[in-house]
Amino acid sequence: MTWKLRLVDNDEGVGWADRKPGDTWYAHYYKEPWAGTPEQVGKVTEGRFFGDRYLREDYDKRDPICIKLPDGHIWCIDQKASNDIEGWAVSGEVPNLTARPSILTERYHGWLTDGVLSDDLEGRTYGD
Repeated sequence: MTWKLRLVDNDEGVGWADRKPGDTWYAHYYKEPWAGTPEQVGKVTEGRFFGDRYLREDYDKRDPICIKLPDGHIWCIDQKASNDIEGWAVSGEVPNLTARPSILTERYHGWLTDGVLSDDLEGRTYGD
């Protein structure tokens, strides 16, 4: 099963548990100094959330983007990866985003291509 991204309102009254896989929203609340600023590009700063790509290319253009994954995880497409300070290369406009490399959480491993989250690459399935 695949999941199409859809832009939803960032309604403060809607909890993350109520979001559905593919729900996508702009997360203005992450734009705080602790999360990272363009001045920090190339520097490993403890606790920094954003990847260098976002800070360098998109920070001044748009708010960070969050996506609910099929396993229930909320993924910020603009965060740094666990193994790479650069983070994901993001192209396209919401909801037709592509991110590289693949997305890997504890319970989901897949691709985001042209606004579609792929099936889990390890064969796991998820309820609707």
